[in-house]
Amino acid sequence: MHTPFAGIPGALLLTVTPDELQATIHEAVSAAFREHLSTDTPQSTADDLLTAQETARLLHITRLTLREMEKRQELLPVRIGRRVLYRRSDIDNALRQGEGR
Repeated sequence: MHTPFAGIPGALLLTVTPDELQATIHEAVSAAFREHLSTDTPQSTADDLLTAQETARLLHITRLTLREMEKRQELLPVRIGRRVLYRRSDIDNALRQGEGR
């Protein structure tokens, strides 16, 4: 039910049930969340770090071959603590060099 609200010119006072209010809030929050995800989700960048497994899969090689590439200094990892990671830009370069062979 819509009735004029005397406190604010042009405003209306709405009567809603708790279920209607909950549904309205849910819809508004869901829409805001979807918008946030579509605009603020980081895209893949050249400086992304990938695990050895992800890198081997991307290069279509085994992890042993990846280790051999490291020994030959063809693809050097970034070590963070015990983690061994590879820069996406280095992987892309390795892929380009592989195309020339």
